Amino acid sequence: MESVALILDPEPEYAPAIIGHYWHNAGLRSVLAYSSRKKRLAAVVNAPVVHSHAIAGRVEFEEKAPVQESVDRIATQLAGGYDVRVVPTYLEDFVILTTALCARFGLNWNSPEVMGPYRDKFAYKERVRRNRPDLPLNASKVVCTVDDVLASDPEAYSRFVLKPINGIGNRDILIRDWPPNREEVATYLRELDSAAVLEEFMTGKEFQVNGQVGGDGEPVVTAVWQANRGAVGSRLNISEDYWTVATSDPRFRKLADYACDVVRASGLTRSPFHMELILRDSGPGLIECGARLIGGAGWHEDARM
Repeated sequence: MESVALILDPEPEYAPAIIGHYWHNAGLRSVLAYSSRKKRLAAVVNAPVVHSHAIAGRVEFEEKAPVQESVDRIATQLAGGYDVRVVPTYLEDFVILTTALCARFGLNWNSPEVMGPYRDKFAYKERVRRNRPDLPLNASKVVCTVDDVLASDPEAYSRFVLKPINGIGNRDILIRDWPPNREEVATYLRELDSAAVLEEFMTGKEFQVNGQVGGDGEPVVTAVWQANRGAVGSRLNISEDYWTVATSDPRFRKLADYACDVVRASGLTRSPFHMELILRDSGPGLIECGARLIGGAGWHEDARM
């Protein structure tokens, strides 16, 4: 059997570099797993490497299928021909699936127990609270109904954020002052396909911290970015631009130290991480964290710096 890397939905921002790295540095060709015909056609147009000798084969799975069903389908198509040696996690959508695939192929990586909270915004903060109760975190709770929201502490949530529990890309975010508008919240919750998280709004400047965790669980910060956001129409948190924070800037060390403490508390090893923080007057506060490279090709900028 041929030893290969398994790449889910190769896209133009990172997949060519990842496929090239495995081929040139480890002698591993890649098998590409596509979740839809649309994704396959997009890769053909935008990532020419999918036609190269670095590709060993292609398999298919359904984007919205249950994780175990996708694992079984992919494993069946690979059986007898390929020995999967690595399944990189570089897309937020596939954190749980890549973790399950690593377990299926006997790869020594993070367990589903460690990775699960990386797709559950409430569970992640609860894990950090449990393992590092000394780290400051904003108030948060899971809400499924309007009554869940209205039953919350008005003081803790005097200005609040509602977001999907497994959301990505800063989408479907509702930021309001207390008290909530019952009809607005009902409409918001009804249109989600998941539970929501109610969080205390943190006042301060927003930052991103990117890094890599070694096999010993020790994080290394590669870059800190200041996120500048503004209003567009009724939306209050639209990205305008990002500024790099120099290592000589006092904020760098403050944010990096806090980010490393949070990642250590999560139990993550051998993975990149991308964290969003608010720097308040009292110090850093966690927004959320992903066990993946920063999106939008930002990792290439980190590497250049």
